[in-house]
Amino acid sequence: MKHATLVIGTLIAALGISGQASAVKQQRASYQGAVNNCQAPLPSFEGAFRKRPLGIANEGSSPAFISCALSAQTINSDGVFKVLVFLINRGAANVEVSCTLIDDLPAPLGTPSHFHKDFTVAAGQSAIGEWTQADQSGFPFIVPSLSCAIPPGVEINGTQIFYNIDVGA
Repeated sequence: MKHATLVIGTLIAALGISGQASAVKQQRASYQGAVNNCQAPLPSFEGAFRKRPLGIANEGSSPAFISCALSAQTINSDGVFKVLVFLINRGAANVEVSCTLIDDLPAPLGTPSHFHKDFTVAAGQSAIGEWTQADQSGFPFIVPSLSCAIPPGVEINGTQIFYNIDVGA
């Protein structure tokens, strides 16, 4: 056994094989439907929403808030570099959907950062809201979540995150 180990070690040294491999990154995307990862933050908003297989629609008469926890790959990752939210306006007039991305490490490790955006969704159309690491001075998001005020007649279909993951050499 000692002899085999010595021979293998000698071969590795002679061939110049290093134990250090350069990292190879692959871009990954993770889509989650709204029914899976979004919910009303208070019971007073819950009554306005109708949960369907493909989305959560505000069928009430006033805007209602919805919160979405995004599943982020943080092990062997450079963090999340883009977040999308998918919206549909089933109404007859253009509307503004107001959303805030909150980025934070689990308490007590971090201090939340907030990134507010308004998205116009045309009547009878869909829209995609987007945040990129440029919104955070070039730094990736670590554990992003969303809070949106959804107007009547609008639904949120889902969210998507993009990240690079280290897959080795």
